[in-house]
Amino acid sequence: MFKKACIAVLSILAACCIFASVPPVFSQIEDARAAIAQKDHLQALRILSGISEEAATPDTYLYRGIAYANLREYKRALEAFREGFNRYPADPRFHSEGVAFYRRTGEIVDAKAQLRNALIADPGDVYASELLASLDLSDGNIGPALTVLNGRGQPQIATILDNYSLTFSSSMKSSALAFRPGSMLHLNEWKTTAARLKATKAFDSAGLELERSLEGETYNAIVRTSKKSNSPRGFLIGVLKGLPVKTTYLDISNIGGSPVQWTSKYRWDSARRRAEGQLLIPVPLPGLLFVELGGVWRSEQWDVPSQGRFQYKSSGVRLNLKHIPDHRLELGAGLEYLNRAAGKTGRVLLNGRFRPMDGKYKSQIRIDSFLARPSLLGDLNYTGGTIQLANRLVLSEDRSTFFDVSVKGGNTRGRLPIEDYFMLGIDSETVDPLRAHLAALLIPILAATHSSRAGASNM
Repeated sequence: MFKKACIAVLSILAACCIFASVPPVFSQIEDARAAIAQKDHLQALRILSGISEEAATPDTYLYRGIAYANLREYKRALEAFREGFNRYPADPRFHSEGVAFYRRTGEIVDAKAQLRNALIADPGDVYASELLASLDLSDGNIGPALTVLNGRGQPQIATILDNYSLTFSSSMKSSALAFRPGSMLHLNEWKTTAARLKATKAFDSAGLELERSLEGETYNAIVRTSKKSNSPRGFLIGVLKGLPVKTTYLDISNIGGSPVQWTSKYRWDSARRRAEGQLLIPVPLPGLLFVELGGVWRSEQWDVPSQGRFQYKSSGVRLNLKHIPDHRLELGAGLEYLNRAAGKTGRVLLNGRFRPMDGKYKSQIRIDSFLARPSLLGDLNYTGGTIQLANRLVLSEDRSTFFDVSVKGGNTRGRLPIEDYFMLGIDSETVDPLRAHLAALLIPILAATHSSRAGASNM
């Protein structure tokens, strides 16, 4: 009995000695972390190589990948990150730490190239596709990121967050969403959401982040927005930027904390005074309904060859409704009333925007039409419209460098008021309207389209 007890005690002591001779995994991880902090990456790899696969933890693969990446061994770094992700798919650090590391070291371009090569070799490489998407998202390149993820049926959305909050700060933002939890987020749906948020004019920027949810196979979509604010500097810029064209701008964002926007400008040139103001009100219906309520006052010196110089005066109000069912399509309709010295005009407005191409080469078809009838609080009876094909070739997304070419045509019926003679010379949404008499050469051309002599219509 005594002999058996001695053998048992000796066995326990031997086992303790054996385990004591093996450094704990936690201690090895800490030593590797310290070696990386001291930029001794080879020593970190030697320490981590002493950890067996059975004893390895997520930190083992994480720091192994970071050590290789610091040595510019990107292929081995990717293999380490991938192995850790495959073993511990619920651990988000293999993506977040990988993205943070590559951004911190400025090696993001090389990392993306390595990831693309890995996907060419194995299109089913889950980790490479997700890390590439994360790097693109961190750069704000949402399109390429979602294209990669959509190729393998992701991201399946578990929760949608508003700037990392579970509850949306306003019903306006939640109404702008074109995607919902429980389904895959497509690139087209995010572009539609971004287009609606941009159209509110309430935000300086709108972006998207994706993070792994706790379930591991789904994602949380984080809609990031930066709200516009009013500041003395902004008001000063509005005064100064219009000095070359004798115009003062006054814009007020998010009035009283609401999503209502006010834009206005006053052109104080004595020969062409003009004041405009507009309220933009996003109504929180599904997909958002944009209500634009504005007014204009004009007192301008016009110079028309057949009429000579005369004073043009008018005032009016406009109500327009706009909806964006898809980022490629905008639909609008409204009413406008103008009071001029020569008579009153009430007319219906219909407009639309369609984008058949939306890549590096972008194209947009713009249609604007109007119909005036005496029954609409006016004295005139005429119709007209324009169609414009706008083309843009983006030369550099980073530097916002592009080349634009635009072609515009129009037609009318009835006796037009003279201001509509210039519908091909002046965009209705231009920032700085042209001086009217500079476009007077267009009058004979346009007059031929409605069988009327220049200057013979209602003034």
